[in-house]
Order: sequence, then C-alpha cells, then structure tokens
Amino acid sequence: MSNSSSIVDFLDLHHLQIVDYIIFVLTLIVSLLIGLYYAFTGNKQKTVQEYLVGNRNMGVLPVAMSLLATFLSAMGMMVIPAEIYMYDAGLIYSSIGMCLAMPVVATCYLPVFYELKLTSAYEYLELRFNKHLRKIGSLICILQTLVYISLVLYAPSLAMSQVTGLNLWASVIAVGLLGTVYTTLGGIRAVMWTDVFQLIVIFTALSVSIVKGVVDVGGFSYVFEKGIEGGRLNLNLEPDIRVRYTVWSVTFGAFFKWLGFYGIGQLLVQRYVSSPTLRKAKLTIFYNLLGNGLFQALTLLGGLVIYAKYWNCDPLTTKMIKASDQLLPLFVIETLHLYPGLSGLFIAGLFCGSLSTLSSALNSLAAMTLEDFVKSFKRWEKISSERAAIVSKILTAFFGLLCLALVPMFSGGKSIITTNSYNSHTFLGMIFALFSLGMFVPWTNSIGASIAVVIGFVFSQWMTISAQMNEPFTPRSPISIEGCVSLNKTLSSLSANDTTSFLSPKHHDSDIFPLYQVSFGWIMSLSAIPVFIVGTIASALYKPTKLRDLDLRLLSPPVRYIVKRFFINKQINHSVEEKEKLSHEVILLHDKQTANGAAA
Repeated sequence: MSNSSSIVDFLDLHHLQIVDYIIFVLTLIVSLLIGLYYAFTGNKQKTVQEYLVGNRNMGVLPVAMSLLATFLSAMGMMVIPAEIYMYDAGLIYSSIGMCLAMPVVATCYLPVFYELKLTSAYEYLELRFNKHLRKIGSLICILQTLVYISLVLYAPSLAMSQVTGLNLWASVIAVGLLGTVYTTLGGIRAVMWTDVFQLIVIFTALSVSIVKGVVDVGGFSYVFEKGIEGGRLNLNLEPDIRVRYTVWSVTFGAFFKWLGFYGIGQLLVQRYVSSPTLRKAKLTIFYNLLGNGLFQALTLLGGLVIYAKYWNCDPLTTKMIKASDQLLPLFVIETLHLYPGLSGLFIAGLFCGSLSTLSSALNSLAAMTLEDFVKSFKRWEKISSERAAIVSKILTAFFGLLCLALVPMFSGGKSIITTNSYNSHTFLGMIFALFSLGMFVPWTNSIGASIAVVIGFVFSQWMTISAQMNEPFTPRSPISIEGCVSLNKTLSSLSANDTTSFLSPKHHDSDIFPLYQVSFGWIMSLSAIPVFIVGTIASALYKPTKLRDLDLRLLSPPVRYIVKRFFINKQINHSVEEKEKLSHEVILLHDKQTANGAAA
C-alpha cells in the first residue's frame, strides 16, 4: 500500500454520512425544480426575449445575485485559500483593483450596452467596426468560455473525489447534465433564480466551515498570529513582473480582469440588459461589489485558517493530498465530519459554485451563437421570436453536452489558476481592448482595429506560450511537518526528496527574457495595452473615422460628452458663423446691386 493511501486510510476521510448525501442531492433537486417551474409557468420561455433576457424586466436582486454567483465558481472557492496557504495573502489586493474597476464599468461601459439594447455584446463590434470583427470576437469568447466551463466542472469533482471518495466522473456528469437540463428548460429566469438559491448555499457553506475552523484552531487572534509568523501577510512591493504575487501585479491585474469580465463580458452584459432601467442595472454593479468583497474576505480568512491548522503538518508534504486544490475540501471534511450534514452542506456549496457558472455560461453561449452566427444567414435573418427560442434551447443543450465532452482534456493538467489565467486572460485582454478602442477613441476605424487584433494576437500568443514554457518556479512560503506526531511511522518511510521538494528555493533565471517568465497576474493587461495602442495609432494614420459619420451612442458616455461639448458644438457654432457671414455678404451684394441699378 502506498504512503498516500495509508495516510488517508488512517485518517478515514473517505466516508460521508447518509445525511451528507441527502443534503447534497436535495440541493441539486431544488435547482432542477426552479428550472422546471420557469419552464412550465408564465410565458413558458416561448419567445427569445423571454428566454435570453427575461423580457428585460428582471429585478435588481436576482440580477445582482446572479452576477455575483456567475463568477463565484468552485474554482475560486478552492484556489484562493490554497494560494494563500501555499504562498501568501497577496490575492487580497485584488479587492483594490475591483473597487477601482466597478465604478468605471458602471459609468463607461454598461450604459453603452444598455442603451443599444443588445442581446449579444459582440453586436457592438459590427455596429462600430464590421461584421468580421464581430464574428472573430464572438468565436474567441465562445472557445474561451468552453475551456473555462470544462475546468469549472472538472476541478471540484477531482478535489472531492480524492478527499471524500465521491466518484469523479459521476460527479462531473451529474452536475453537467443537471445544469444543462434546467438551463435549457427554464432560460435566463431559471438561471438567475437558481443563482440566488445557490449563492445562499455557497455563502452558508463557506461561513459555517470557516467559523468552525476558527473556533477549532484557537480563535481569530491565533489565526492572524500564525499568518504573520508564517509570512502569509507580508506586503510585497517588488516591481519584478516575474514574482507570482505583488501589490502591483495583483492590483493592476485585478483592475483589468474585472474591467474585462464586468465591462464587456457576455455573461454580464446579458444580465445588465435584462434590467428594466439603466439605474437598476447600475445598482446591480454596486451590490455585486459588496458581495464580491464578502467573498474575498471569506476566502482570505479561509486560507489563513487552513494555514493555522496545518502550519506544522503540511498535507502536501505528507502526501495526505495530491494537489493544493484539495486543501479546502480536506480542511472542511476534517473540521466538520463529526457534525452530520455539515460536510454535505459544504459539498453542496462547492457544486453550486460549478452549477451557477455553468448555467450562466450555457445561456450566454446560446445567445452569442444565435445572434452572431445563426442570424447572419439570410435564411435565418428574420426568424420569428418563437422559433429563435427553440433554436436557443437546442444550442443550450448542445453546448452543455459539448462541455462535458471536453472535460477529459483537462485531466492531469497544470495548476488551475495558472491554466485559466494564461489561456483565458490572454484572449479576454485582446477583446477588451477592441471594445475599449470603439468606445474611447472616436477616430478608430475597422482597418485600425483589425491591424490591432492581428498584432495583438501574435504578441499575446508569443508572450503566453513563452511564459508557460518558462514559467518561473515560485518557492512555497515556510511550512513544517514537525507536528505530524501521529503519523511519524508513516512519515519515516517518505524519502528526503518527498519531504523537501516543496521547500527547495529556486531563483528566476536571469538569462531568460523577463516577458518569457511573466507572472500570470500581468497577462491580461499586457495583452490589452498593445492592441489599444496599435489600434489608436493605425486608425489615426489611415482614414480616421469622422465624427459626422459616427453614431455617438457607440461611444462611452464621458467620451460622448467631450465630443459633444468641445467638437460637435464647435462645428455647429462654426457652421452658424459661416452661414451668418455668407448671409451678410449676400445682403451687401444685394444692396450694392440695388444701388447700382438706381444710379443707372
């Protein structure tokens, strides 16, 4: 028997109680019932407006909670505490970036989509540039979303299977099929109201687990004392772009990430336009900011509590678990296993994180495919609302099954956080810059935007592939196994390499170009900035768009104000002055002709 299995058997972590399974299954059943309710009541999702945007009359509460639930995925629940345990609490600075980004989203990006009443965010690119950029942007978003959802389905199932004994593929298939069924049947109303229910489960599960953990280890003061002693609360101000977490990389990285997700992300735009008024749509952003702040605080505290519990008996070094993503599930099972039902509540919360993200993504994938591709064919251009709703349901089911089929591709991959950041943030940065060009640079044209996309794609792929090939090794913060008294017999059989491999320091290779070792925190901003700069310059040099040819609704409100105040009004005033001058000259000429006629 292997050391790993010996330790897990010794700790007897593979057995959940019947009540745990009951709570888990009940959570899934409630989610399904909500979907069925909206499938067979009210308008029964018969029109595409009802199915995709809830007839644009959804309340602030479901929209705000759905926005929040969409990005509080199971990956976030597991990864953030694990990163804090492994390295430090640097991720907390993402709250600063988020607080800076949300007001910008509410004032600069959201109003544009809301006023245009778009179902697909990428329709904006056709209105501002051309249909080709619209399809390219939409296709990139679809592919990126498929990868992300496959990770969201796989990661929690893998972690729970290795810690609790839940069957990996049974969990993936059950959650994937359930989310697909209720999203297909109930449309966006089902998605939003299941998000509300699932968000309550997520926060309840996290709060119960962390509060119980704090009590068990000795209180809040002990948790923070150990965090300071172990270097988990250090302030890293290094300007080196290769360092995993610094104040700069996390703050600026989060600023661009939240601008990208909340500013132009299809999953969010679709919810904005489902609000009955612009004011209510903006309110959802600020309510979301509060919820995100609470989630950040809980996961930060969770990471510190896990460290306070395992600081002198590291589960990774002892081979109790195989990957850092399993730290939170291990901690919860150990902390709550004596209380019937609480472990089941945590598992329900974890899978609710997957379900909420999956359902939102499937609904948005259907919207993008219908609006950006299906309706581009002449045969389907004027499809009735009822037929469009049927097509949307078929697309939702198709994408749900496709996500399930893609899951095996990500088994045995790298760290979840690096895989997701390198692969999705690269494309998100590029597309975000494209939208920003259209909204903030009035003279941008389709030629300049196209050149920017091509150059941006080449640059970002070169940087990302090189960074993944030369990804710098980040040594873990100090940890110990000296407190593993009850496992001394097993630990004595571990090799020296097994017990010290996580602690070996390794410095950055100074011979490698810094961009080849860039931390994933900088990926999105480094992908966005070149596209924006190239697009701005190229458009200015070659046939810049003239203001008289531009629909001002396509500009961000602050830019729209500046254009009206300092350019269009000047043009109008100049035109009036020219007309008055011409009129005066005509009068003088007429008077002169009259005088000459009288003299004759």
